[in-house]
Amino acid sequence: AKLSGAVLAGVSGAPWRAKCVWESDATLNVFLGVGATLVPGDALSLKPSTLKSSNLVSPFSSSKATAVSPPALLKEPSLSVSGPKSIDQCAILHLKAASDSPRPPTFLWRCLNHAGLNTALQAFTASQVLLAGGTPDMPTLDFEYEIGVTATDLFGSVSTEVIFRV
Repeated sequence: AKLSGAVLAGVSGAPWRAKCVWESDATLNVFLGVGATLVPGDALSLKPSTLKSSNLVSPFSSSKATAVSPPALLKEPSLSVSGPKSIDQCAILHLKAASDSPRPPTFLWRCLNHAGLNTALQAFTASQVLLAGGTPDMPTLDFEYEIGVTATDLFGSVSTEVIFRV
């Protein structure tokens, strides 16, 4: 069965690609596609008296809110990090993470080998880290800081950690 564009316009980024598929007599899967505004955990209610059993014997459904579930198979987001391989005492540290997630993921930054820098990095959840030149968070000279980052998408799928050395 296909849902009309008018019904899905408010929640699907591409209503013409949205569709409903009966998985079993008791389970209806709704596929919204790229750009959908519904996310796992949101509640979805069907309009009362619009859905009937496949054998058409049962009465129309009532409106019952159901939580949106994540996809059965989650794809791990890919992740890459770019930035300078070395900086001096006066240079800024600007790191940028990129992911293939269709919606912006949440990033978790950390430093594996320096507690002070680790504390500073934990404040960042976006794709970029920018620390001012002469930052007190990187006080050790001639030291290779190991910075790790992961990306978590809206479904809760977490990337493999990427380690970047500065």
